[in-house]
Amino acid sequence: MKKTKSAPRKTSRKKPAAKPAKARKKRIRILRAIPVVIPIEPIEIAPAPVPSVAAMRLLKLGRKGDDVAQWQQFLVDHGFVPGRVDGFFGGATRLATIEFQKQHHLAPDGVVGGSTREAAAPLGFAAPATGLEVHGGVNAEDDIAGFFRPNITVFKTRDGRAVYCKTGMNIDADGAYRAYKIRNLGLDYDDNGKDPCAPSGHWIGVVTDGAGRPIPQQAQHPAPGYLISTTSLEDQTRAVTDPLRYVDSESVPYIVLPGGHLDRASLGDYAMVVNTETGKIVHAIAADAGPKNKIGEASIAVARALLGEAASNPRRGGTERPIIRYIVFPNSKDHVFPASDPREPAILEHTLMHINTMAATLFAALDPAHQTALLA
Repeated sequence: MKKTKSAPRKTSRKKPAAKPAKARKKRIRILRAIPVVIPIEPIEIAPAPVPSVAAMRLLKLGRKGDDVAQWQQFLVDHGFVPGRVDGFFGGATRLATIEFQKQHHLAPDGVVGGSTREAAAPLGFAAPATGLEVHGGVNAEDDIAGFFRPNITVFKTRDGRAVYCKTGMNIDADGAYRAYKIRNLGLDYDDNGKDPCAPSGHWIGVVTDGAGRPIPQQAQHPAPGYLISTTSLEDQTRAVTDPLRYVDSESVPYIVLPGGHLDRASLGDYAMVVNTETGKIVHAIAADAGPKNKIGEASIAVARALLGEAASNPRRGGTERPIIRYIVFPNSKDHVFPASDPREPAILEHTLMHINTMAATLFAALDPAHQTALLA
């Protein structure tokens, strides 16, 4: 989508939930050792102990994250000059760290490890005691690629093969042939195809004429009378007024990237979406762009496969629970458009086969430890 979604569905009602409690996380770790995901009854498990400072990740040159920002603020509060408090461990932060270490008779390596944390703790430094795992990381060596509200951290593998996060799911109807129809007769509310910051009636999620009026599909189109809903990924060999130019949310599994990018991942890259509770997996493609400060949207087809038919409704479906892991493979685009046409099933069959093959191959290229952890 090329616009900011309206409030009824996208902001208040489907705000991704807070992260699971420690007890929940411990149960999931036990399940990782089981080769087949089996539904089990919830059990009560005592919370895991908080990791010691030595168990937390090292803060060093090139690291990003809220823990880096907290360290920078600590340095500022104690008279050091780490540069901007921006969550990026750059050269200035390293030099300030070295000065702190010298002052406390530590090895001046510019790395915030166990001994440096221990020296800073009595002075009031309290890094996130829960470490990376609470934010959805699956490997302590993975880098933080970004943050989204509320409390969603995006990680990337050290080799750059995958970018991932874990959150809930909102449903994006854009591109569906039946997405919008005047008077809220489409799959989604009319307002979700309009610009909430512009005067009432200003459509931006559908094709319009020179006067800003939406253009309905004609008799030769898949859904005559419905508006022509757009996606950011387009088949530029087709006319702007051809609904087949856009990716059909009802049949093609796609995800939405914030502003069209997620670290080095961009539109056209392949992806996997995992329901970590049920073990269900969907191979997908990044086909739409959403607000830059929001993450966790997927097509109707993805929601139907992972959450069921009822939860795939764009108006009231999705989930706020942080049980969905999104995995994107940067620089994997091959410029094969994910085409579909309800009048020609073979077109969609070919699209799904290609997406499945590409995403599965890219996932198989990850190291085994990441493969296991990302599915749990």
